[in-house]
Amino acid sequence: MEDIGVSRRRSDARGLIDHAMKGGVAGSGNKVPSRPSVALATQIAYDSSLPQQDILALEWGQFDGNSLTATQIKARGDHVELWIPLSAKTITMLNDTPRRSTHIIISEDTGKPYTDRRVFSRIFRKFRNRVGVEGRTFHDLRRTALTELGSHGATNAEIVSRSGHNINSRVLGDYVKPDRATAMNAAKKRWGMADE
Repeated sequence: MEDIGVSRRRSDARGLIDHAMKGGVAGSGNKVPSRPSVALATQIAYDSSLPQQDILALEWGQFDGNSLTATQIKARGDHVELWIPLSAKTITMLNDTPRRSTHIIISEDTGKPYTDRRVFSRIFRKFRNRVGVEGRTFHDLRRTALTELGSHGATNAEIVSRSGHNINSRVLGDYVKPDRATAMNAAKKRWGMADE
């Protein structure tokens, strides 16, 4: 049985992605233009668990057609190289995105990468609020991705291979919350039970 909070966060992410792709009309009656950059960044975050600054810095050379490679620079100065397989939906969105720059995420307003994360965050918040998920941040997509990995039975080693954390990091406890689904997956792995 899936955690209701995880299911809700997944639904929130999908709603935000759909709304950002289509645009629409604000409560004031003003036209809201579509923002494929916000939709794609949200999909990549949900799929990969990469933080916002890493997603905004992604370049096309980091996408090999099936996965992304990213180097995270940690506070201690360590460099962590990540190889992140992507879902079919993210691959399709990337393949459908015009390559107008070396960067993947490009502002519709400037035709250039988002150099100020606050600008991207402001636009993201507007779409988030329009779909009724106030209070969630872009960073919550990272928590959702990592929580889903844990809920589907990923080991700490598997989780940190995508998150870039140290395998013994206490931070994993902030992202991965054990629940009934996690306990059942552990039992299935231990006893070799098939999904029922």
